[in-house]
Amino acid sequence: MKNKLRSALTMLGIVFRVAAVIATAATGSGAKRRIQQQIASIGSNSIVLPVSLASSGLRMNLHRGDPLGVRCP
Repeated sequence: MKNKLRSALTMLGIVFRVAAVIATAATGSGAKRRIQQQIASIGSNSIVLPVSLASSGLRMNLHRGDPLGVRCP
């Protein structure tokens, strides 16, 4: 009886783990598809510029070749 319960709980754990992996993969795939749809809806004749980080206290300096374009004050 003890071994049957242990086997049943082990099988249940395996089923839950496989289901969790499948759910995670499906969520990631759905998010990727949604982001691709949003990017495609912008259109091919649009220019997307980066958001300025000056409001958060960081200064952008893209012309000097600084790492990541961020210059410390």
